[in-house]
Amino acid sequence: MSLWIRALCRRPLGANFAPGPLTAALAQLDFAMMAEAQGLDDEAGYAAEDALRIEAEADAPNLLFLYCRPENPEYFIRIESWQGDQMAGEIEELVEATEDAEGAGAARVRGHLTGVVQSVAFELKASDTERMGVQIAFHAAMWMAEQGDGLVEFEDEWFDPAVSTFKPILTG
Repeated sequence: MSLWIRALCRRPLGANFAPGPLTAALAQLDFAMMAEAQGLDDEAGYAAEDALRIEAEADAPNLLFLYCRPENPEYFIRIESWQGDQMAGEIEELVEATEDAEGAGAARVRGHLTGVVQSVAFELKASDTERMGVQIAFHAAMWMAEQGDGLVEFEDEWFDPAVSTFKPILTG
């Protein structure tokens, strides 16, 4: 079963959807603090930081691979981006998922979804939630959302990087 973290952007990411800018952004993070937030020791954070690399798929410009498992250097988190008609079904599904939600956060999310021009999805496995993958992917999605005037959705919780990294604006 896959878990998804999505950055839903109202501005195209352009050159920011690439290994270089994303790697540079992630290099600014405190991996020891992220490890502690994940219930891991500092060494797990440092090991994930040392193992971190992002690669592009030569034949698919909408695809990146994030590597961060020191014990399994070939394991990756798939990052895929869609624009235009490719993301229409995803946006429709997200709108439906929020239609029963009420309040300012729900209105903010639904209004935001009407203007999304690019979606970036991080595909995680359940084992990523026990390791550093979930922390790294979440922060990567928040950075992309910040670059693209976006929001982040993870497990029915919505985050606005302009407001808070840790406090959702809507909980589904």
